[in-house]
Amino acid sequence: MSLQGYVNIPDRKWIDAFINNYSLKHFDRVLPKEVIAWLTSNSKKTWALSPKHKFGREIAQATLEAQQAGAPADDPDEILRRLAAMMRNEKIDGVQLKKYGHKSDIVYKLDGEKKPRTLRRDSFARQLRRMVAKSQPSGKASKLSAPSNGGFPDIQPVAVDREVINRFSSNEQLMKLAHDLLIETISYVTLAAGLQILDSDWPRETAVLVGNMVRLSKLLISVRILAEGKSAEMLALTVPLAIESVVDLKYLISNFNSGLIDSYVESPKKREQDAELDWASLDLKRKAQAVGFGEIYTHALQDAASHLHGSWKDLTEYHLTNVGDEHYRAKLAWTEPNLRPLVTTSMLALVVTQSFADVVASGPLVEELQKRIADLFGRLRMVDDGLDKFLYKRW
Repeated sequence: MSLQGYVNIPDRKWIDAFINNYSLKHFDRVLPKEVIAWLTSNSKKTWALSPKHKFGREIAQATLEAQQAGAPADDPDEILRRLAAMMRNEKIDGVQLKKYGHKSDIVYKLDGEKKPRTLRRDSFARQLRRMVAKSQPSGKASKLSAPSNGGFPDIQPVAVDREVINRFSSNEQLMKLAHDLLIETISYVTLAAGLQILDSDWPRETAVLVGNMVRLSKLLISVRILAEGKSAEMLALTVPLAIESVVDLKYLISNFNSGLIDSYVESPKKREQDAELDWASLDLKRKAQAVGFGEIYTHALQDAASHLHGSWKDLTEYHLTNVGDEHYRAKLAWTEPNLRPLVTTSMLALVVTQSFADVVASGPLVEELQKRIADLFGRLRMVDDGLDKFLYKRW
């Protein structure tokens, strides 16, 4: 049949045209799920962000999961780790994982071939950087959305074994575990912050909660980056900001009413007669005590201002070396971070994420999210207990 006079329309375009012509609101209500999955996996937007590779589709999925977990878009190790997990769990037909380690090549074997193949980390990293550079965002933020079919994102739990922790011989081993658990925490916090998705935008009252949740997720990502850079100095500034966001959000959720939200949004011209409704009258200590975080305030926030604004305590702890007789030298080296703030911040973030999800959404996705959070909280507690035992052994 001659194709003269016909116009080629990309796959998703003709779907949109069909929807618009018949005044349909959602394409996922008129197409089989298999077709939706095919369109999504073959969308130009997804492929444009992925290197042209034989595992292109799997790399696209791994890239999305890594970004949702807070990893930089050009981090090859986060993507390769997820790709290796797919091979190990036999999620890629005809591919067997032979060897993989952190920051190393992936050695795999295809069914029917005798010799293994190698996906080289260095060349993959270069290709990934080029592709990311070509697809720099135009300034529009993207919303994380729950899958339209109600499925839960593929967030892999970090394995925690109490006996393995007890055999740890270095702080670096515990720090690596705490860092991985923080990444998993960020995944759930970011997922919760994007629970609004399909029907409508938030009214101002709920937007206050959502905005604070998004702020918390971004602060946690900053904490992760600084922990990777082994910068205790900058963590001393950022961790208190994240914990303060947790306290604020927990207080807003626990005392949610229009008067409190109004006082939060509007510039305070004068104090309300009922101080409970006046956000400006609430200092951080009072909010922390009101939501059961009084002890956290004492240990994590009470001295935060000395680091944020600078003080002699901050200088002598991080930036000067005491050589005796009231004499000091400049300390230019960065200080190794303590993992306790990472674990504490992760646990607090999960507590408030549970509270947030309870008030803004419902359904199977939220139920699964709550189960995952409870499981992760238990693993973080094991690490916290393991740290106490580790420090006791060293002492």
